[in-house]
Order: sequence, then C-alpha cells, then structure tokens
Amino acid sequence: MDLEHILLERVSRNYKYKGSGRGSFLRYERTRSQREIHGRKLTGLIGRAFPDEQVEGYISIEDPGVYLEIVSEEGYPLAIESLDTLYCRLCNVHNYPNGSQSVTVFIPDSSRHKFVALLERYKSQDGVRTNNKLFDNIASIRLAELKDFWTSNEESYPQDDRNVWWEIWLSRRSLERTEGNDFLKFCRERGLSVSQSKINFELYTVFAVKASKSILAESIVLISCLSELRSISDTASFILQMPPYEQSDWMKDLIERTEFNNQKNVSVLVLDQGINYNHPLLEGGVEANCCFAWDEAWPLYDRNFEHGTMQAGLIFYGDMADVLYSTNGITITYDIESCRIFSPRNDNEKELYGSLTYFAIHEAEDAIGVQNRVISLAITADHDGVTGQPTSWSSEIDQLSFHGNHQRLFVISGGNIRGDDISIDYASNVNNFSIEDPGQSWNALTIGAFTNKTEISDHTFRKWTALAEKGDICPTSRTSNEWGWKSEAPIKPDLVEEGGNRLLSPEGGQHTTADCVSLVTTADHTNGHVFREHGETSAATALTSRIVANVWDQYPDYWAETIRALVVHSASWSEKMLAYKEVALASGLQQKEAKEFMLRMFGHGVPSMQRAISSQNNYLTMIVQDEISPFKVEKGTLKFNEMHLVELPWPNDELLSLGNQEVKLRTTLSYFIEPNPGRRSYTARFSYQSYGLRFKLINAGEDPVEFIKRANIAEREDGFVAGQTDPAGWELKDQLRTRGTIHQDTWKGPASDLALRNYIAVVPVVGWWKQRKNKLFSSKLELKVPYSLVVSLEVAEDIDIYTPVAQQVGIDIPIEVEVTIDG
Repeated sequence: MDLEHILLERVSRNYKYKGSGRGSFLRYERTRSQREIHGRKLTGLIGRAFPDEQVEGYISIEDPGVYLEIVSEEGYPLAIESLDTLYCRLCNVHNYPNGSQSVTVFIPDSSRHKFVALLERYKSQDGVRTNNKLFDNIASIRLAELKDFWTSNEESYPQDDRNVWWEIWLSRRSLERTEGNDFLKFCRERGLSVSQSKINFELYTVFAVKASKSILAESIVLISCLSELRSISDTASFILQMPPYEQSDWMKDLIERTEFNNQKNVSVLVLDQGINYNHPLLEGGVEANCCFAWDEAWPLYDRNFEHGTMQAGLIFYGDMADVLYSTNGITITYDIESCRIFSPRNDNEKELYGSLTYFAIHEAEDAIGVQNRVISLAITADHDGVTGQPTSWSSEIDQLSFHGNHQRLFVISGGNIRGDDISIDYASNVNNFSIEDPGQSWNALTIGAFTNKTEISDHTFRKWTALAEKGDICPTSRTSNEWGWKSEAPIKPDLVEEGGNRLLSPEGGQHTTADCVSLVTTADHTNGHVFREHGETSAATALTSRIVANVWDQYPDYWAETIRALVVHSASWSEKMLAYKEVALASGLQQKEAKEFMLRMFGHGVPSMQRAISSQNNYLTMIVQDEISPFKVEKGTLKFNEMHLVELPWPNDELLSLGNQEVKLRTTLSYFIEPNPGRRSYTARFSYQSYGLRFKLINAGEDPVEFIKRANIAEREDGFVAGQTDPAGWELKDQLRTRGTIHQDTWKGPASDLALRNYIAVVPVVGWWKQRKNKLFSSKLELKVPYSLVVSLEVAEDIDIYTPVAQQVGIDIPIEVEVTIDG
C-alpha cells in the first residue's frame, strides 16, 4: 500500500549552542634574531613595492591605494584572516602544488603606515603582539601584476594582447553598490565592451568585459575595488543529429491516452534553446505565453535547435521507448515553461550565464506568478580550469535558490564527455573528465548518467555488444573525482539517471550510439520529425526533473529543501556501482577514499519516484521542516546561538520485538546556503557557505541529557567528559556525509539497538556569516534559516511500523497516495 509520508510538527526543542572551536595553524619557525633579519628583508620589499607618487582617477568610494602580492614559504599557509582588516583588504588566494600560498591584497594609502607599523613591531619583537603568526610564514612581498588577479586555471590565462572577454569581480564596498556604476563609466570612457548583464552577490559585483591585457594592466592601478579576474567559457553543443524514431500514428495513440490536469501546484522551467510548444505531444502542457527569450529578437524556438523540445518530452512522459508500447493512461499534473537563454547564432558579444539564469526565473515569476518551480538546466559550459570551485554561474544558482522562499529547486546536468574524448575504457576514462559549470552548485541537484540499456534489438548491430554493463555509468557521464578541492567540495553528482549506452563493435575497436540503447523523446515537429533519440546527462536531467515535479505535485506545501531531500533520500546504488568501491579498496585505497570514489561517480545513486512519493507499512518516512538561528550577537561579538533537538515518534515496541533482526535507518538533512564565491579562501572566515548544519543521532543506550551535552558544549558542566559519536553501522560516517548542503547517511543494525534512538540533534557550524561584522551584513547576524530533516525506517516486509507511528501523531486513517511509475 502506498501511503503518504508523515509530516511532523513541533517536534524540535531549542538549546543554546556553543561549538568546539577546534583548529590549528602550521608555523614556519624562526628565532628572535631570525625575525629581525626577516623583518628587515620584508621592510625593504614593501618599500620597493609602494609607489612614490599617487595616481589620479581611482574608482572607489575609498582612499586610493596599492595592490601587493604576498607569497608564503613553501609548505606553509599564510595567516589569511590577518590580511583582511580595516587597513588591508584580501582580494584572492592562490594555492600551489608545493604547499605554498600567495594572496593579493589592497592597502589604501591612508592605511599604509598601519601595515608598516605591524612589521616594525615584528622586527623589534617588542611588546605582547609581535605579529609572528602573520609574518613568519611570508617569504616575499611585491607589487601585484595583472596575472595575480587571475583565479581561473593558469593555462587559460590569455597569452597575447588581443581583446578577449574577462569576468571582472569587484568587491562590494557600499550599500548602494556605487562602485559598479563607477566601473561601468570607467569602461565606457575607455571604449571597452561590457555585457548588458551583471551579477550582484552579497560581497561582489561581477561584469563581463572585453579588453586586452595591456588595457587591464593599466587599469588595475585605478580600480581599487578589483578582486578577481576569471575566464568566460563557451557553452557546449547538445544538439544531436539523428533521424526520427517512430511514426505519427504512435504519437496519436499516445495523445489519446494522455490527460493534462495541472492544478498549478508546480511547473518546470526549462532553460535551454526554446521548446516547440506547437508539438502535438507538448501543446497540452506548454503554452506560448509561458515561453520567453533573453533577447526579444530571438525566436522562442526554431527548427535548428531541438534540445529544449527533446528535454520537454522526457519531462512530461519519461522515456517514450517505454510509454509508446504501453496501453496505460497517463496523467500529467504540471506545466512546462520555457526560456531561451542561448542565442540562435554565434555571437561575439558575451553575457554572464548567471545573469541569464536570473532573467529566466524572474521573467517566469513576473509573467506567470511565484509558485513551486523546478528549474531544469541541461546545457553546461566548460569549467574555467579550477575544477569544482564556484563560478559566477554556479554561485548565482545558489543565490537564486537561497532567496527562492522555498519555491525554487534547480536540477542541473553534470555535462558530457564528447567526440574523440569518449573511450572504450569508459570505466576509468569518466574520472578524467570533471563535472562542468554550473554543476558544482551547492544548492542544486546535479545529475550524472548511468544505464540499464544493454539489450540490442536492432539487427544492424546484432554482432555488437553493449559497451557499459547494466547498472553501470553511462560512458559519457562526468564525475568529480579529479576536482582540485575535493576536501571542501560537495559530493557531485547528487544523483544519476538513465542516460543510455553505446555499442562496441565485434572487433572491439569502435563504439557508437544506437536507437536500441538510447531514450526516445519528442523531436521538433516543425521539420517533420515526431520522435527522436536522446541520451546522456541531458536526458538524465530531464528524467530527474520529472521525478521532482511529480513529488512536488503530491506535496505542494513542502519546501524546495524538503523535495530535494526526499528525492535524494529515495536513491540507491546498483550492484555495479557498489563494485567500484570494492575495486578501489582492492587497489589500496582506504575505506573512506574508496567510498568517496564511488560517490563522486554516482552520488547517492538512482532516485525512485515511488519511494520519494510514498511510504509503505514496512518503510516509514517522517519529515521535519523547521527554522534555526545559527548565530547571535553577544557583547559585540557574533557567536553560535542555538541547536535543535528533534524527538521523533518511534515504534519502540515493534523494534524491540524484532530483536537482532537487521533494520535500516536513513537520515537526510537538506538546507540552502548563501554563497561567497570570491576565491580568497574556502576556510573559516572566507568559506563559500554562509553557515552549515550537521545532524547527530543519539547513541544506543545513551541518556538524552548526556546526548545533549555531547552535542553541545553550552550544556556541559565543569569537568564533563564528552563521549564520541558511535560510528558503528553507518555507511558513510561524518567525514563523507557532511559535504555540501545535503547530508545523507544510512545506519544498519539490530532493531533492538535502534529502539530507543529517537533523538536527533541539528547543530550549526561556522560559515562566512559568522566571521563578517561589516555593516553591509548586519541584517544576517541573527537570521533564521530553514532546514528539512527526512528520516526513514525500513524493516522486513511483514512488519507494520507505519501504523503505530501514525497513531502517535494523530493519524487515525492512513492516507493512500497514487504513484504513477509508467515511463
């Protein structure tokens, strides 16, 4: 029986919270006499770096100043927090393979004496604050150059002096963002091309500017709010040129079986190259007045660009290779909206993709209204060479999610391997190609591709074999195993869905696509085609968008954070996916590294629409939606504020009666963060996330009072010795489940051990909000932020754990739900 999930209300209690405050810093050791010599060296370097005369024409509301490049000793970090003060502003951070760091800082002329005074105190070693931590690890100081602002991959830095497009990142220095207007004036006076669009983050304003290196090199002396320079990537081509798959009478049969019954609970906004809303299979759910384009001169769709129409077919029907042969009726309960954000021609002008995304969402919300909206994006761009780190596009998606009032959920493709880069040795090859921009977004669902399509029904390929085995990764999917900052980055992809397969020739030297191992979807009907093949992560993104829309339609009052949690919560790994972990272990990796290797290929696995929508008698899902205030101001200092203790209704008697029988507990915590995308650092004060949350489960046999003390320093008495979280039974454990903004783990063990473990703590962790005391951000200091907690219990099929919990929360008659699995 498919039963409605149980939404729990008023089950959280607030407690004052205090974190552990653990941390360390690796110091380059110097003696007192060595510090005197080192201080004289740095004094000479600074003297040569500062200009003798001031330059006219600065762009800033602040005093003019100078940019310095500070480089650390090899293998030692810089004291970054000490380089971002009232008199020294940190712009960006570079980390090098030898373990050294360099930072670009801006020092106003009026504050130069303060920086020099710090160095004088270090040199003399007089007094208490001798600034050893700041200066011991510094190897050199020099005047910054244009390339020092470059935070994309070093190899992509322009090699000649041609006019090219740059992303210009300006630090926000005023509430009104006047520095942005000043910068635009500056560009116009010099005849520089600037994009129509810009992106405003809390800490930055981003422009796209076309200029030569020499022009920008002259300009950095004048732009005192400059923080970073990055590359702008071109989008990849996703247009597949394949013949139609089926004939029009099959389409007519499908139309007769399809009913569009949208209750306006949810819509799917497809950001792509336009959708043919006149297609007979789409016109019932795609209206012309729900279609937009970034440029009013662009057609809303055209016959040369079918990708958006192909996406729409899968979002409505799933893989038509399944539904066309069925006789079942289909009810579609959501609309599709379309916004064309990519030009029908190859323009020389560039726009910021994040700004195009912002336009698309607000255009839909202004025209159609604010409602639960799935934003489906299956066109990606090459990353800028710094794989996995935030870009203006991925960060704008995080920002749009955070400010979406629970009603925006992004589903994004991880990107594909293309052309000659596709390899027969796909199992290892996929890990050489990283997920593309904006798939590194923390708040979005990023989708990779796997395949179950291994049957070869086409006689043309009767001697060929499927390249990937059933349940394995799609041979063109991308992973995050080669990301440059995996220790801080979220696990991506979050999920995988069907992306089709490739065929291997009898002699083993060729591979190709084929209808029999592809998905079937709608072709653009303007050129006579009705159906066509589709695949890879684009198709997987469309299928996941379909699942998300159906779940949200079933639970329209649930938050976007909750819908994301339910879909990820429903996922599972195939045996073939789990085998990658075993192979990694056999190669010598430790358990944690082997699990992470699998996670960065497949995320949490393949989602199940049925499990995302419904509970069963033996599979119970409970949902908590709540708000927590992570920080507070106390005596002028920002400190942790509160933790939540969630007491769950629990089928104690039923679990105890099962004794040593194995049961499963799955927990998923989901929340959205506000981004800090500047590449200054991604630790502590300059972390990307505004805050973080963690969940902790009470240990077996642990008293609830002791559990609260273990989770929360503020509740401990003097002399209390905290216990440790019991890691036994958990699949991922703390180090792997706490990446990004969706944390999931599964516990397996005896039912009797779980019988009394019905307390979960939700605690905050540090983010850039806590470290910011600037007047620009004072409104966030005590902000309440939402989170969703999804907890499920699974026992043997003949055991009913749903009913006793439903009765505890006042549900006398369980509510059945209808789940459509067809397609």
